[in-house]
Amino acid sequence: MSKQDIPYGGSTLIMYVIGLALKLGEEVGVRFISVDAYRGIEKFYEKNYFSRLAECEDRHVAMYTDIEKWLPSVRY
Repeated sequence: MSKQDIPYGGSTLIMYVIGLALKLGEEVGVRFISVDAYRGIEKFYEKNYFSRLAECEDRHVAMYTDIEKWLPSVRY
C-alpha cells in the first residue's frame, strides 16, 4: 500500500481521533490526547495544535494537544 492508496491525509485522521475523543468525553472525562511522534515530523503535529511534552530517549518525541484548543467554548 502506498500513500496514494490512502484516501485521507494525516490531518484528516487527527480530526477523526479528536471527534472520537469528544464523543468519548460525553461519557467520561477527556481533556488531552497524546502521541509519540517520530523525530523529524514534529512540525506536522505542531501544525495540528500539538505541543512537545518531553524528549524520549529513543526515536520519539512525546506530544499532546488540549481538547480545549479544538473547542474553545468547552468549559471543564
